[in-house]
Amino acid sequence: MDNLTHSLTGALAAKLIETTFPALANDPNEHRKKFWLLVGSANIPDIDVALGFLGDPIFASQHHRGITHSLLFAPIFALLPAMIFFKLGKLKNFKTLWVYGLIGIFCTSFSI
Repeated sequence: MDNLTHSLTGALAAKLIETTFPALANDPNEHRKKFWLLVGSANIPDIDVALGFLGDPIFASQHHRGITHSLLFAPIFALLPAMIFFKLGKLKNFKTLWVYGLIGIFCTSFSI
């Protein structure tokens, strides 16, 4: 998947959550922030490709879909977007931010 597809998958997950659980999207500002959290976290599994530009691109392509796409490390990688949105945003429920980040990562980590 490329980053456009990752982003669209995160946007689709946000729309699915909004329509399935309308009580979670009662504030439009809060919904917009959760939308961007899902879009951003859906792109995290491909961080290994971006890091390949800093180092050896062949190594990065050989190990793509490795640890960054693993079920074991997804909860750990979900901490990154949750911390960013917690520090910079007005949403102060870290557990909710982490769950949204985890959903975004799960949406794209295990797809083909």
